[in-house]
Amino acid sequence: MYKRFCVRCGREGVELVNGLCRKCYEKTICVDEGLKVKIKFCTICGRFQYRNKWYYKNELLQKLEKGLNLKIKDIIVKRKKIEIISSRKIDIEVKKTVCKHCIRYFTNSYNYIIQIRGDPLKSKTLLNELVKMNLAIKQIKESKHGYDLYLDMNYVAFKRIIFLFKSRKYDILISRKLITYDKQKGRNKYRVTVRVKLH
Repeated sequence: MYKRFCVRCGREGVELVNGLCRKCYEKTICVDEGLKVKIKFCTICGRFQYRNKWYYKNELLQKLEKGLNLKIKDIIVKRKKIEIISSRKIDIEVKKTVCKHCIRYFTNSYNYIIQIRGDPLKSKTLLNELVKMNLAIKQIKESKHGYDLYLDMNYVAFKRIIFLFKSRKYDILISRKLITYDKQKGRNKYRVTVRVKLH
């Protein structure tokens, strides 16, 4: 039976890069040549932007290993610079910034409104439950009609809430309002309002 092996050292059953195991492949690369990596670092949440996508540390490590065909030991964040510990020299161009998610979180920006209406006691209970779900609630307004929750969350979190409401057979009404057009993503942006009526 045919087995994959490194054509240089003969090791079998290892991941190959251009016919060589990772160790032999790294030896064939000129260390002095170095690699250049451009990343952005969010000073609030600690995530990294690499090739227009945001990653947490471990996610970026895996992405770089796969993209550069190198074994990377660690990514160290220091006060003034960021280092990638690897068997090959990597020059890093770092730009410190604040990601859009954190900007939205620390401002009053929101994309969902949940209106809780109906029985006051049940409304208060549902409100406390939603608060405990660690949603990105920006503001809570109380009125004689009930509670209005202003949230900044993604579609996955929104579907989780809708599933909760439907599983309890709440009376819900969903509407949306056009806010703006996202040129970067090429699509409209809406603000969604969910009215929940409790009997």
